[in-house]
Amino acid sequence: MENPRDVLVAFLHDPPDKAFEIKGHEARALRYLETALGDAVSEAELKDVSDVLAATAERLPAPHWTQCTISWKNGHRRVHHPLSAFAPPPVADTPWTEAEIDRTIAALVDGIDVERRFLLLWRRLPEQLAHEHGAWFARLPADTRVPDHTLWHHLDTTAALKAARAGESEGAAFLSFSLGPVQSFIAAARSVRDLWSGSMILSWLTFHAMLPVVEQLGPTALIYPSLRGLPWLDRWLIKDRNLKGKIDEPSVDLRMTPCLPNRFLALVPWGHEGQIAVDLAGRCREAVKREWMKMAEAVKRELDQRLGGLPVDWSKRWPEQVENFFEYRTAVLPWRECASDATLAWLISGSDDFDKAFPDAAAVRKLAGAIPREEQPRYGQSSAGGWQAKVELSARLMQAQRSIRHVPPAAEADSPGQEFPPKCSLLGTYEQ
Repeated sequence: MENPRDVLVAFLHDPPDKAFEIKGHEARALRYLETALGDAVSEAELKDVSDVLAATAERLPAPHWTQCTISWKNGHRRVHHPLSAFAPPPVADTPWTEAEIDRTIAALVDGIDVERRFLLLWRRLPEQLAHEHGAWFARLPADTRVPDHTLWHHLDTTAALKAARAGESEGAAFLSFSLGPVQSFIAAARSVRDLWSGSMILSWLTFHAMLPVVEQLGPTALIYPSLRGLPWLDRWLIKDRNLKGKIDEPSVDLRMTPCLPNRFLALVPWGHEGQIAVDLAGRCREAVKREWMKMAEAVKRELDQRLGGLPVDWSKRWPEQVENFFEYRTAVLPWRECASDATLAWLISGSDDFDKAFPDAAAVRKLAGAIPREEQPRYGQSSAGGWQAKVELSARLMQAQRSIRHVPPAAEADSPGQEFPPKCSLLGTYEQ
């Protein structure tokens, strides 16, 4: 993994208990990071541009926290979900201490290197704090003024932006991946077992397509889907990153559950002329193709053993049919090339007027202008909708890729006088 120390600093730049006491949270973050890393962290490292970029992408405009103080009502601590109609249970009145959180972090990172410290804290810290100090630790908001996402969402986004070098001159890029065809693959099922098998294969292959990104940039690089708690990733952390005993082994039932869609969106570095992003996209395609061929070869060996009486040439068309069945598509969108509002608007709507192209985002931006200058936070709030527009543009790039039909090579006839080889009698789609 690249720069695990910097990514870990970005991941814990806000302390887990920030929502309970904004004042002094930076000093607590430095203390927790010193425990997590085993060495001191400077304030300059803590105040990275990745935090500002993440806040800009996630939050609605609001005054500086000193001008919009949130206090606990009548001394009762409750964390409300903005879309829930149910009253949440009160947070325990037992006071937490910095020492308790410090001990939790120290126990997790004991005896492992920096890369594994980051991976383990990302995976275990939210649930461990919730287990030891109260379930509310898992859902404390990133911003008490606009509690529409948890602190852990913000920390994940900040770490992703840091790993993708979004604040550097070359900038970041969205890498999208899609595996298909899905509908025809699932439609070929003739039993519930077939349906499960098809879903399992698609999920498993997509997981392997993600691994080059996870190995190089960490699991926070995956914007969609979220990987925290995924049984297959837990298994990978245990086996490939030697975290046995630090992470619970997922049960067989969990590992046998198709738990991923056939696509993902990742935040990656763009690199010089797109070299890093394009290389990662190619490695994702190669990884999924390699796993598919490995799976197909295992099936072929099993058929050879069980059906030993078949003709010698029963599998002569196996390689070409297996190799050309799936389509592995990737699309890369460099942020630097669509950094301006006018460019985003033109690419999405054909007009360079951002307000007309994105009226909802424009309305949100006006909220920032309504805040008196002396009450505004230190980061800009007039770029709402930029992240969402880039995500939409990335999706359109992938859709354009998928509109190009994949045409497999024509099957060769069995004999000189035969125009086309016969189709199979079960599905009618493959030559036999």
